[in-house]
This record gives sequence, structure tokens and C-alpha cells, in this order.
Amino acid sequence: MKKSILMLLLLVLSVLIIVSCDIEDENSGTSNSTGVVKYTQVMFQPVYSKTKSISQTNSITPTSYRYKAEPLFEKNDSQIDYGDTDGFENLTKNTDNDYYSSTNRFVQGRWLFTIEALVGSSVLYSGSINVVLNSQTQVVNIDLSLCFDSQKYGTVNLSVRAPVLTENQTGIFTANLFNAEYQALTSPSSISVTPDFSSQSVVVGTGSAVLPEGMYILELSYNDSGAGVGPCQTAFIVKESMTCTISGSVDNGEYVSPSLCLSYLSGSITKSLTKTDGKYVYTFVPDGGVSPTSCIWFVNGTRQASSTEQMLWDTSEGGIYYITCIALRKVGNEVVDVFSTSKTETR
Repeated sequence: MKKSILMLLLLVLSVLIIVSCDIEDENSGTSNSTGVVKYTQVMFQPVYSKTKSISQTNSITPTSYRYKAEPLFEKNDSQIDYGDTDGFENLTKNTDNDYYSSTNRFVQGRWLFTIEALVGSSVLYSGSINVVLNSQTQVVNIDLSLCFDSQKYGTVNLSVRAPVLTENQTGIFTANLFNAEYQALTSPSSISVTPDFSSQSVVVGTGSAVLPEGMYILELSYNDSGAGVGPCQTAFIVKESMTCTISGSVDNGEYVSPSLCLSYLSGSITKSLTKTDGKYVYTFVPDGGVSPTSCIWFVNGTRQASSTEQMLWDTSEGGIYYITCIALRKVGNEVVDVFSTSKTETR
């Protein structure tokens, strides 16, 4: 019995020694047992969804990628090429897969990698990851988020349509601006839209604004002598490197416009076949591989109570109803992506 207990204690001690060595290797970059430097060939995989837009003046597909590598362990041997960089260096796409890699190899251990995706010379996406390199070849998935500089500005142009409501030709478009969480902006709070009454069937509204880089929600309505359509909402993004053109129509609350931004979020609204608590379940279903952290729902421009990916709604009143979902993705308290989509319902 004593011999069995002794053997068990020796086995536990051996496991603890092995675990201790593995932890030390992750942080030191070298193997203490052999003294041999272990390298890892890293392949990066940027993750972002396909862009959806109506029109824009510049391409918003990244044209190049660059990276920065910082070791999170002590470099204690000046003769070793650890693989770290002084700044950003270019990445090259591999010919046989969708990965990107550099000419460097990296000493095994804990690293901080930062990736930037550019259009021309403008940084459109960025992302960082803290990762332990512990194999000969390793794929590192890096989630890239849109990046903005509040000191830089971009342009958004509006070209929208509304039905002719009266013969007075005195109608007014109202285009209010909100942040990505549907909180009113103080400056600028709106975009001036000039109506054109030359057509007999529709009123065309045009406008333009210069805004700081960022994510926005536009709420649009049209009124003429007490008659009106809207409000309706859509999300868009402003970057210095591109001019966004928002176009569509306002008709009984409808604002036809997909997202005008680079975004990981994309998706559509589905409706349940059966009712729950007497109402249908409307669900935002992402199709880009990333789920939102919260949603803002509207029915014919009226905000609903739900802040999740599902909303309960139904009505017994006949008419056309426009269900709009603005999906948000947040890291902590910061909104990093926004996407909007709508679904038409007839009662």
C-alpha cells in the first residue's frame, strides 16, 4: 500500500513539472529543457463580411494588409532573430489559400499581433490579438473592426424620393441624424434636403453633409400641408476615403436602402410561421458569420421595445407595415459595426 501511494505521488510530481515547463516556455520563447529556439510560421486570416452598398465613389475592398508583431516575453539573447517588427510591415496573400503571411518567422511564446487593412493609403479596418505560438505552423484568426478618426471627415450625399401628397408643392423633407445607438446628435443634428417638385408623380429630395468619420443612423420623413410619410431609418458609415450616396424612396414609412458601409454585420429579417403570445416573432438572422450584440427595431418608423435579435409584433389593423432592424455590434461600450435591413408586411 505504501509503495502504491509513493508511486502515485511521484506521478503527480512529474505532471506538475511538465506543466510548469510548458507555462514557462509560453512566456520565455525558448525551451528550457533543450535550450533550442522554437520558431512558428504564422498565417493570418482577416475576418470581415462582404460589403453591401448602393453606390459610392471609391472602392471599399481592402487593397493591402500590413501587420505589427510585438513579443510579450523578455528577449534575453541578442543573437536570436525573434521576428518582431519596428513598425508595420506588408502581408502577402498565399497563393494556395486565403491566408496572409510575412517573410518573418516568430520565436514561440506569447505575442501581440496588430493587423491593418487599407484602401490605398487609408486604414479602413484594424484589429489586434494576444496569442501563444506553440506549433511549427499556426493560423491566427484576427477579427478586424472598422476604425475611425474623429478629426477626419467624409461626405454623405442624399438623393431620395417621396410621393406627391398634395398639389401645394410646399412639402418639406426632414432628415435627422443619430449615432449608431439611436441617440440624437447635437451637431450636426440634421441634413438639409432640398425638394424638387418638377415631376408630377414624385418629389425628389437632394442634400449633402460633411460629417466626422463614424457610424450614423439617418431618420427621414416628408410632410406637405399636414399629410406625411415616414419616418423611416437606415444606417450608414462615413469615412474620409469615400463619399457615401444614400438613395431610395419614402412611401408609407418605407425607406429603401441597404447598408452603405463596410461591416461585419449583415443579415435579414425572418417571420415565424406561428404566433407566440398572440404575436409573430421577427428575428434578425445574420448571414456574415457575426452576430449583433443588440438591435433597434422600428415598425413604420416607431421604435419598439425589443433590444435583442427577436421582436414580437402583430396588428389587427389593415395596411402596409415596414419592419426595420438596426443591428449593432459592440466591444465593451464601443459600437464597432452597424447594419440595417427591412421587411414589408401586409395586413
